[in-house]
Amino acid sequence: MCENRDFPSLEGDWDRLYLEYPDVYDRFARTTLPAVAALDERFDLRNKVLADVGSGTGCSTFELARHARFVVGLEPWKPMRDVAIGKVRSYGLRNVAFVDGIAEALPLRPDSIDAIVSIFGFPFWFVDAGQEGQELAERFVADALGTVKPGGHILVVGSAPHWGAGELTEVVWPPIDGPDESDRINTLMTQILGFHYDDVDVVAEYESVQEAVATYGFIYGQRAIEYLLANDISSIKWKLRIHYRTR
Repeated sequence: MCENRDFPSLEGDWDRLYLEYPDVYDRFARTTLPAVAALDERFDLRNKVLADVGSGTGCSTFELARHARFVVGLEPWKPMRDVAIGKVRSYGLRNVAFVDGIAEALPLRPDSIDAIVSIFGFPFWFVDAGQEGQELAERFVADALGTVKPGGHILVVGSAPHWGAGELTEVVWPPIDGPDESDRINTLMTQILGFHYDDVDVVAEYESVQEAVATYGFIYGQRAIEYLLANDISSIKWKLRIHYRTR
C-alpha cells in the first residue's frame, strides 16, 4: 500500500478492496447511481422484479429498489454482501434481499424476473480469461435469458471505451496501442453475445475533495491523488455504456 500526503492507496488492487475495504467500495459505487435513472428512463423499471448481479455493497440495488417492486442482489464476496444486508436492516426495507450468487450459476427460477441488471459487474470478470471467459459469459447470458420473463431484459452497465477510470483514465493509466479492456468488453458484448448499447454521461458527486481522494485516490493510486488535490476535484465525470438484450 502506497502513501501520499497521508492518503493511502491500494494502487488498483481490486481484490483487496472487495475483501478488506467494502466501505471504500461503497463510496466508489456512487458512480452507479445515475445509471439507474437512465435504465428506468429507457426500460421502465416500475413495479418490476429485478435481479442485481454483482450487487456489491448494495448501492445499485437500493437505487433500483426506488423504482422496482422487488430487487434481489446477488453478491459472492461476503464482506460486501454483509454491508448490504446491514443496510437492509438499518433502512427497514421490505423490497430488497441479498443472497450469495454468481453470474455463471444464477440461483433463480426460470421465467421469474422482469430484468437482470449488472452494474460494473458482468462482464468484467470474464473478458480477460480467454476462451474460458467467453464460455462463462455465454453461459451467463443463456441462463439469464431463461430466467427473465418473455419480453424481459438483460441490462449491463459499465464504462464506455477509454473511460475505465472515468475522467481520471488518462491520468492513472498510460495510453496503450490497440484496444483497452472496455473495447474488449464491447466486442464481447456486441459481436459475440448479441447486445445493443447506449451511452450516458454521469457524474459521481462527493462532499469534499478529501472524500474524492479517499475514494478514487485510495483505489487508483498516487497519480489520482495528486490530480484530484491539484485540481480541487470533488465530482468525477464518467461516460457509461448500457448494453441491453431482450428475450
